[in-house]
Amino acid sequence: MKRSGGVTSVAVVQFVGSIFTLLMAIGHLVGFAMSDRFAPNLPFIKDVLIIGGCFYLALGSLGTATAIGVLALKRWARISTLIFAWILIVIGVLGALSMFAVPMPVLGPSTQHIIVIAKIIVAVVSGILAVIGGWWAWLFTRANVREQFKTATVSAK
Repeated sequence: MKRSGGVTSVAVVQFVGSIFTLLMAIGHLVGFAMSDRFAPNLPFIKDVLIIGGCFYLALGSLGTATAIGVLALKRWARISTLIFAWILIVIGVLGALSMFAVPMPVLGPSTQHIIVIAKIIVAVVSGILAVIGGWWAWLFTRANVREQFKTATVSAK
């Protein structure tokens, strides 16, 4: 069965998201390597950076594997995508709502507008994640998409 354009576009978005996640892993690990130089009085920061780096490395690797599996129409990749979709929905909705519910400290009158702008940016990015997750959840529960993942062979559309 041919792979639909929607399924292919999900895989592309997964690859892009995985690249960003792997870049975050690299950033954490570089920060870990440089933490003695820039944060010598914060010994716990090394633990935070190495755990965060490993976490992002695992997520980025799983996302990349899932994108490859989606292109190959593997059943496990469809299920993995649905799991990622619901994670994105939950994180996106909670992230957006928390920007309006959690008070942020104001360090002075000149910082108020910066905090408002930061809250708006985080809320919008979180909303985008929720929309992407919703798109994946909707698409990958459609009968025609489920059918694509039941066949063993794949051909590009």
